[in-house]
Amino acid sequence: TYGTGCFILMNPKDKIITLVPGSRMSEVKRLLPLMRDAVDMLCRNGYMGYQFIIPTVETTLDYVKKQVENWPFKPELVPATRRYDVYAKSYMAIVASGTVSAELAMLHVPTIVVYKMNPITAWLVRQIIRVNWVSLVNILLNRGVYPECLGGDANAETVLDAVQQLTIPSKRKKMIDALKSA
Repeated sequence: TYGTGCFILMNPKDKIITLVPGSRMSEVKRLLPLMRDAVDMLCRNGYMGYQFIIPTVETTLDYVKKQVENWPFKPELVPATRRYDVYAKSYMAIVASGTVSAELAMLHVPTIVVYKMNPITAWLVRQIIRVNWVSLVNILLNRGVYPECLGGDANAETVLDAVQQLTIPSKRKKMIDALKSA
């Protein structure tokens, strides 16, 4: 269903930005449009030499395939079983908040964490829980290593800004060093 058993770089000189909209359908439905808008904005702002790859689980594959058909810049879909191969080759990642951020941290991949939820649920959570971060990595390190684009700030503009920051060599190195020291 993916075309090949493993992914092949379309252009080996391209830098990979891995997109992980989540593993549950509800997450994917909320975050995939954000990622589409972010990819479109990135490509319109000079990030043409990047390859976008989405590791997908079987339960969301058909939905993701159908959605990306209309993207102006086609991401490559790979099975989630090949995700570590993709992560190891990634220049950076844009991911849903969850376990994936810890997996990427172990591989020292600069990552941007995004998350959206129902506005009423978000309001209720803010009333009950006071946290500085939602990313597992930031919580465990007790500091904001991964940028988090959450709720209303989870939009293409903030993601573009975070990507631009991670292309600055000194900022990229600072994040990678923080991940290595954890």
